[in-house]
Amino acid sequence: MTSILHAPPRFRIGRAGAVAAALRKRLSQRSTVSSRVHAHRATASVMCLDALAAALVVAPHADPRFVLAFPLMWVVAVGVARGYEARVVVPGREDARRVVRAGLGITVTGAALAAVTAAPLPASTTDWLVLATATAGLALAHRGVERCWRLRAAEPRTRVVVAGRAGEVRHVVDELRSSTRRRLDVVGVCVPKARRGVDGVEVTVGLDNLPQAAAERHADAVIVLPCRGFTPWAIRRLGWQLGEAGIELFVAPGLFDVDGGRTTVLAAGDVAMVHVRAPELDGPRRAAADLMSRLAALLLVLVLSPLLVLLAFLVRLDSAGPAFYRQVRIGKHGRPFTIWKFRTMETGADARLPELYSYNESDGPLFKIRQDPRVTRVGRWLRRYSLDELPQLFNVVLGSMTLVGPRPALPSEVEQYEDDVRRRLAVKPGITGLWQVSGRADLTWAQGTRLDLRYIDNWSLLLDLRILARTLRTVVRPAGAY
Repeated sequence: MTSILHAPPRFRIGRAGAVAAALRKRLSQRSTVSSRVHAHRATASVMCLDALAAALVVAPHADPRFVLAFPLMWVVAVGVARGYEARVVVPGREDARRVVRAGLGITVTGAALAAVTAAPLPASTTDWLVLATATAGLALAHRGVERCWRLRAAEPRTRVVVAGRAGEVRHVVDELRSSTRRRLDVVGVCVPKARRGVDGVEVTVGLDNLPQAAAERHADAVIVLPCRGFTPWAIRRLGWQLGEAGIELFVAPGLFDVDGGRTTVLAAGDVAMVHVRAPELDGPRRAAADLMSRLAALLLVLVLSPLLVLLAFLVRLDSAGPAFYRQVRIGKHGRPFTIWKFRTMETGADARLPELYSYNESDGPLFKIRQDPRVTRVGRWLRRYSLDELPQLFNVVLGSMTLVGPRPALPSEVEQYEDDVRRRLAVKPGITGLWQVSGRADLTWAQGTRLDLRYIDNWSLLLDLRILARTLRTVVRPAGAY
């Protein structure tokens, strides 16, 4: 039988239409409310809140006709900017861009109308810009609240089918299951050949059967991965079939650990491309972030100096030896430096390390023991709340470290790094990092290093602030610290 994806041209359209009709028939028989219905309801609520936000902003205006007209103008502007598309996947950064475009559009349009008509409109472009900016701010605020609510609400999850080569499909399914930012439920996978399946998911063999598999599983969307069977023309025909059946199509470019802010979809002729911006390892923003980090560390040293003195006294009182522990670590570009910490182990603990190697609980170059016999009583308490790391504020002030970044490694650990892991040395080490706020020692070596590399490649000032905020929560509710 001739396949759908590779059918001769004269049979493609008719065959695709027949399949789409069958899909619509299957989809119409759903007995439960789909996430698409919830998406339409959410869109309607967003539209009403947009009108309310515009009404609040324009309420002080003198002319009541404009007070009534501006909310309608704003809703139309956002609609033209495609800000009300009902999508089953919770919207994010792209929705913010569309709201901003709507604000710019209404500013230009309003100023032009005021110049050529006698309608009761603000006369200056500045007035329009103020109105649009205030309304856009409120619109973005309520969208953020609505998005957080949708991610946490007990509404139906978006049902997706993943299609592609078996190995890539398994990896993507694992990622989707662990994602907290998208409520995606993998209800099926489709692979070209019979291979080892995915736990808990029904497998369909044959890419030609993908549309039917999506309909049978009541899927809201299909995710297509790079695969030899998915030629550009095959994906186009697949989009026709799924679109007529009300199923959304997502084409994954095969990128992992890349933040959406680093990507841009471009078109050259008929070729669609995803541009991935290079990681920002140096430059003005990095320099500014480093300066702010050093100033913040200096301020923290001044504010926390009584606590530092108290902790140093407790360390000395608990066991014999100095209050501080110094150790050589590896910093940016492999340069060694001396790190400062409160001493949490008995004096001479390094000499006992060889006899404890057999008890190591880490699966990588790190050495970790949950109940390390060398740790003192006060030291165990300091480690639990990460207070032993506070002297590293001096390292930040001196410039060898920063507040946020991968943790500094020992020279012996760096010697065991593989090529990809050496990427951790591309930036300054930090007191806290994405690894530390995501599970600390409870994570495996592979999981932790992946988080560090993700942080380096997707660095931004906002990401640093988020990690610092999560650090406070991690310290108050410690887990994985020993």
